[in-house]
Amino acid sequence: MEKAVATQETGIIPGLQKESFHQQVSKIPGLVYQSEFITEAEEENLLAYIDRAEWSTELQRRVQHYGWRYDYKQRQIDESMHLGPLPQWAQGLAQKLVSEDWVKDLPDQVIVNEYCHDQGISAHIDSERSFTEYVATISLLETWDMVFRQRDSGKKVEIPLERRSVAILSGDARYKWTHEIPKRDSESVVDQDGRYKSEKRGRRISLTFRKTCL
Repeated sequence: MEKAVATQETGIIPGLQKESFHQQVSKIPGLVYQSEFITEAEEENLLAYIDRAEWSTELQRRVQHYGWRYDYKQRQIDESMHLGPLPQWAQGLAQKLVSEDWVKDLPDQVIVNEYCHDQGISAHIDSERSFTEYVATISLLETWDMVFRQRDSGKKVEIPLERRSVAILSGDARYKWTHEIPKRDSESVVDQDGRYKSEKRGRRISLTFRKTCL
């Protein structure tokens, strides 16, 4: 499948089967999306590594930091926050993002976020002084919506981040749109007949890859 890309010039997204999804992604210039970025086996292996590691409980949701620790209060990183090289599983995904031309610079920082049931993350733009242009998020376990809002107009677009997909934010999507995971206990999902139904949330893991500016 081709990459799903919203461009500043045309808004064209090749290779998607669902027209409604095509239209939604095309509203956000700089957003690139790919279903099935990793396989089921790769997802299973990633979850095994992640669940064996130590979680931080500094936030309402559990998180893991790799490469560099991020200061949520100051919204920045500095030299004292370096944690060392990425673990092997993260290095492999970082290399894939570069080798397949998803991002230009090799990511050196990863945050693992765990969302359970009605947990979410408030609207934000990733720190511009700490990270470069590209932000890549891989979703595991469940499909949850990410809500984008244009800074100037307040325009709202909801994009379902499918299990095993990757979403890349650059350009306008990175700097001119906020993004969030709403706090709610269910998601609208499409069944085998193509109809929407409400499904209770369980657990979602996101892997966010970034390149530091240091």
